[in-house]
Amino acid sequence: MSPASFAATRTQNLALLALAMGPIFEVAGQLKPLYTDNQNTKYLHALAHSGFGYLREDWLAHTKDGLPLFTSLLEIIYRTVGSAGFYIGSFAFYALFVFCALVIYRRLTDGHDISRSGLVVFVATLFVLTAITDVQELVFRGFAEQYVLAGYFQTADFGVFLFCAVLLFERRAIGPALLCVVIAAAVHPAYVAPGATLTAIFGLYEIFYGRGEGAKASFLKLGPCVLGLAALLGISLAIKFAFAATDPQAQHEAYHILTAVRIPRHADPTLWLDQNEIIQFALCFTAALLLPAGRFRFVIRLGSAALVVFTLCAFLPNSDAYRLIAPWRLSVVIVPLASIALCTMAIIRLSKTDAFGSARSRLVFNGSLAAILLCTAVGAAFTIAKFRKTEPSYAAFVRTNLAPGQLYLTPPERDEFRLLTGAPQYVNFKSHPYQDVEVLQWYRRLKASAALYQSYGMDCTQLERLAAEDGVTHVLIAGKTPSPTCDFATKIFESGSTKIFLLTVQRSSL
Repeated sequence: MSPASFAATRTQNLALLALAMGPIFEVAGQLKPLYTDNQNTKYLHALAHSGFGYLREDWLAHTKDGLPLFTSLLEIIYRTVGSAGFYIGSFAFYALFVFCALVIYRRLTDGHDISRSGLVVFVATLFVLTAITDVQELVFRGFAEQYVLAGYFQTADFGVFLFCAVLLFERRAIGPALLCVVIAAAVHPAYVAPGATLTAIFGLYEIFYGRGEGAKASFLKLGPCVLGLAALLGISLAIKFAFAATDPQAQHEAYHILTAVRIPRHADPTLWLDQNEIIQFALCFTAALLLPAGRFRFVIRLGSAALVVFTLCAFLPNSDAYRLIAPWRLSVVIVPLASIALCTMAIIRLSKTDAFGSARSRLVFNGSLAAILLCTAVGAAFTIAKFRKTEPSYAAFVRTNLAPGQLYLTPPERDEFRLLTGAPQYVNFKSHPYQDVEVLQWYRRLKASAALYQSYGMDCTQLERLAAEDGVTHVLIAGKTPSPTCDFATKIFESGSTKIFLLTVQRSSL
């Protein structure tokens, strides 16, 4: 068997192993039920278009869609496979992540005499790191609470293609590497800046180290980098034109609302830069020092340097637009790659002490297998608990009595309401539009809703205005929020501290 065919066989074996491990690896990290966190925001357009409940009537479903490719993908999955397809998509990305980790292990251990026990220890280490939530946030996530994988299918998952891009670049497959970068950015525009940074790093490597291959060979490798940057620029311009400023003032206000109100923990470095990021920087710099020379180390080194620059620039004044771009999202690639590399380097060092020798191989194998099973069992227990969690008492009532023309006013923190019930919602904090004037409308609704729920008693005049002007037909009361005592509000549901009121107000003519 030729070396090339042998390598291909090994890659196929790793792919099969990753495919088998992907689902249990996700379970170890705690699989989330539908619909969780960002799914409530990023699935709205797709499910509304697919006829989910009466979400077609929701005002947010008629705002500009900032994720058109992902929306189209979700529609295809939902119409052909159903909601089960969303779990399959999540499993697939976890499997791809595991495959990338296994490829890194294989590449870094090539040339070292390490028994198969080393691979089992490496896999067990991955499971332990992902099963311990606090550790997972340090080693497999990026700065500012950004991440690629989170236990459910969403746009961030496509960041795994950036991992693939780095590994393909390391294998000198520059064209496929840049294709992976473009796919990630096209589906999730937040990956445009990280993708452009990686593409620039690939190009710089060819400039600095490709001269020995001749000018023509270097040019041929730089060409795809230029095309990749052009494609990313095209995606960026398409977004800019699609969400062109209505006017400078509206855009400025919208940027400030998003960075200061909606996502300050992602955008404001005075909030997100803490000990976690310091530890993550340390992981990146340690990997940059310990890795053997080559393309992989070059990416880690320049990526880490870029993160320093991106983080420092985040402290510049009047930088709302820059903070929205958040180029430090590159950390969701560099930090996990550095962590996986360090795990591999540790195993290489241990192998030199005969830690995986024949005398200990069975003990090491059984211990590693036990760790994998334990992490999976604990993760499964948490996963089952999440799936068994009782849904809010109002959900069944709303679904049963769903009808056209309904619009629910809910507490702003009820992010799950739309996809849990299929009913249009006046506003919630997490789900927001992207066009500047639509962001301003979202913020107006958010403030009006918060004012009603935070007062000692619901203002009947304000509530009547929302019913007349915005078409609110129902009010959800939960917890200690006082019930409306307005003569046009009739209680139609009560369960414990949860109540629903029907509003009978004539809608204002437009």
